[in-house]
Amino acid sequence: MLHAPAPSRSEKTAQTKKRRKGFDMTKFTNDEMNLMCIYSAGSSRAGLMQKLTEMKKYLERDEVQLLELTEGALAKLGTMTDEEFGQLELYPDFDI
Repeated sequence: MLHAPAPSRSEKTAQTKKRRKGFDMTKFTNDEMNLMCIYSAGSSRAGLMQKLTEMKKYLERDEVQLLELTEGALAKLGTMTDEEFGQLELYPDFDI
């Protein structure tokens, strides 16, 4: 049976720092960030989650990708703190 090599000291340090920081902001995809930009409008984390949950009710059956995108964003928002949410830079990368 093969075993993965043990992480180096620098890899362990990076993993520890990442864990201490809490939520990894890079876990949001570009599409999730854009979706949150559209629905955030100055909302708190809970407010954004409420708006996204409400929006899901209006999706058509064929809007599977948007539903999956929304559920992914909601799951990630649910794992972060309000402080971490406040650090997000919710600016769309498209022209409005």
